Amino acid sequence: MQTNFFAAGRRGVLRAESLPLHIGARTTVWQTHVTDDTGRLLSMTVQTQMVIPGKGAGAP
Repeated sequence: MQTNFFAAGRRGVLRAESLPLHIGARTTVWQTHVTDDTGRLLSMTVQTQMVIPGKGAGAP
């Protein structure tokens, strides 16, 4: 995971939006932007996650 911080969120509402950059069978890569209520970019994170199948419906 890599996070870049650009500014502090001091007051008001903060919004985080995550978008998938890659959805594979074994890994996923996501990019998350955090903005304040004026739309100013506060931080950006790129993270890679491993897909671990559960024991629920459809799992072997």
